[in-house]
Parts: sequence; C-alpha cells; structure tokens
Amino acid sequence: MKDLIINRLARAELGYGQEKAFICGQGQNGILWKEAGVLALLRRTGSGDELKSYAFVLNKRSAHVPQPGDLCFPGGHPHPWADRFMASVLLPLVLPLRKNPGFREAARRDPVTRNAIRFFLANALRESWEEMRLSPSKVEFLGALPAHRMATRTRIIYPAVGLISPDAAVRTGREIEKNVLLPLPELFRPENYGTYSLALTGKFAAAFGASSVDVPCFLVREPNGGSEILWGATLKIIMEFLSVVFDFTPPAGGPVRANAVLYPASA
Repeated sequence: MKDLIINRLARAELGYGQEKAFICGQGQNGILWKEAGVLALLRRTGSGDELKSYAFVLNKRSAHVPQPGDLCFPGGHPHPWADRFMASVLLPLVLPLRKNPGFREAARRDPVTRNAIRFFLANALRESWEEMRLSPSKVEFLGALPAHRMATRTRIIYPAVGLISPDAAVRTGREIEKNVLLPLPELFRPENYGTYSLALTGKFAAAFGASSVDVPCFLVREPNGGSEILWGATLKIIMEFLSVVFDFTPPAGGPVRANAVLYPASA
C-alpha cells in the first residue's frame, strides 16, 4: 500500500507553477492571496501493509481557535525564515525523511514545484510540531497533492502526505480538542457520504448571498458510537488523495447528515 501511494503521488499533476503564476498576477492587480502548507497524516493501525491497516489522523479544532469543532490536518501559514531554513538545510541534509522514496521522487520535479514542495512540507512539519508535538523525525514523506485554491478566503493550500512512525506520540493542546482516526476503508463506503446543511448569519450570509448552504460531507464514525462531520477543505484534500491514489470518486449528494449554524461566534 505504501509503495502504491508513493508511486501515484510521484506522478500526480500538482499545478504548483500555475498557482505561483496566478498569485503573482493577482498581486499585480492588488489582490493578495495567502499560502499555507498542510500535512495529511496517515498512521498504520495494523501490522500489515493492506488498505485496512491505514488511517488518517485528524484534529478536531478546539473552541479557542477559528473554525471551532472542524476536523482538520495540521498546517497553517508559513514562517518565512524558519520554514526556509528547514526547507533548505534540515530537510535535505539532516532529517531522516531526506532518505524517503517520496522525498527522492519530489527532487525529480521541476525547480518551481520541487522548491514549493520542500518549503510547504517544512511549513507543515513545523505546524505539526506546534499543534501536536509531532516530531519531524517521526514523519515519512510520501508525496505531495495538487494545490487547493480556496476562493472564498483567497488562500492556496499545498498539501503534503506523511506517514507517522509507529512509535510516534501525538498530543492535543490549546488548539486541538481531540485526535480522530479515519480508517481508509471507511472512505470507500457510500453510506458515509452525505450533505451538511449550514445556516448562514452575519458576514457569511452576506458573502454567500443566502441564509443557508448545503455542502458535501463525510460522516466519521468513532469506536465509542459517536460521530464527527468532515467537510470543507480537509474533505476536499482527502478526496483528492482518493482520486490520485485510487482513482476513486465519492458519490454526489446524499442525505443530510447534520444541521448547524456556520461559526456563529465569528459571524
């Protein structure tokens, strides 16, 4: 399974050069687009290398940060000098992941793409340490996913895929309420997909020009019988992963899985 993921990611069309050109063009028109690195974390939950032995590790955002209650991967905006130092020195010369097949495959990309992968991987690794105390030495880099453009927030996300070492510890903190495991086999079950119905107020109603919106979602079922709703950019990143690695397209539409007011404290 790991080799399949590495090989498929190595051949994915990432579009990083086009996104960099887009940002430059938008800047010339006075429109500032922000960038962010995200680390889509996988963990082995079994002893084998089959699909059933892998799960995504998601964070549930705490009430102390924006978008409380959402499921997400670690990541955020870059720190110019710290992330550049990690990308140019620590990644290629010091950290164990420099020996990973995924890292070697990324080195074969064109210069713009290669540099973007390294910089935003460094960015995401730093954020993973800050949010989860996940050591960069405990992450195997498997490859990068296509850039994701968030038009409503003028932001572009550059996702990397990493595999956590079996002995690595992850923690919660001020930013994270809890960690949530999403086994890969669950992503192939049509009954887990559906619609998230969101009531809009304040600035969100103005931005959408509506009082409500229905968006695709995924129902993450937990071992204790509870569940969490996965939606938005994180769901899109996972769907891109499924498309690139497994040629899988999720079912469209589906029943309403939950109703909520979109970020009432921020509206």
